[in-house]
Amino acid sequence: LTARKSWFFFDDAIVFLTNSIRSASENRIETVVNQVSTTSTLTRRDDWAHLDGVGYWFPTPVALQTARESRSGTWASLGGSTDTTLHTKPFVTMWLDHGVAPVNATAEYVIVPNVTSTAMSAWAASRPLSILANNDVVSAVRDVRNGNLGITFWRAASLDGIQASSAAVVYNTAAYPNLVALFEHLKVPTSETEMGFGVSLDDGQYEYAGGSLAQIIGNAG
Repeated sequence: LTARKSWFFFDDAIVFLTNSIRSASENRIETVVNQVSTTSTLTRRDDWAHLDGVGYWFPTPVALQTARESRSGTWASLGGSTDTTLHTKPFVTMWLDHGVAPVNATAEYVIVPNVTSTAMSAWAASRPLSILANNDVVSAVRDVRNGNLGITFWRAASLDGIQASSAAVVYNTAAYPNLVALFEHLKVPTSETEMGFGVSLDDGQYEYAGGSLAQIIGNAG
């Protein structure tokens, strides 16, 4: 089983994109949206779902599968424990079924934490996020409310005026301290690059950039 996966974190939502899902196995391949022990009510609509204060939005049409069932097991069966006490808990599972031996299957969904079902209905109706691409070249999402853009380049490509010469995730270390800490914890190799930022207002009458202190202090035209 192989696939390409990306997570994009916005102010009020987390976007999950996966593409190039392939498997030669005789087993069914699934993308599990959530699997949790709960007795709460699961609300489902055409393009969204809600469970335990968390919303799930599906920006492209999908056949969301759901199940509510009791499951039993022991800690010993998981290994690393000798506790053979049988535990039984109610579970709710949501998943997307890719079938047997999928080739280039994809999946897209958005997690919206800390939201009521009523608020989730309005959030989904507003369609605040746009999936720009989800393929073996690039995965990208834009927040249409503020223009924020997240991109994962799987190989050299360009999107929306941004070009990468190789596979890359570009991020600003000052703006994403938690992401930096995560990469360090997982020992993900990173490299620093020179990045600039500039603003031009009123047809160049007022300009500033972030390359140096002199540039930060605006220059009147």
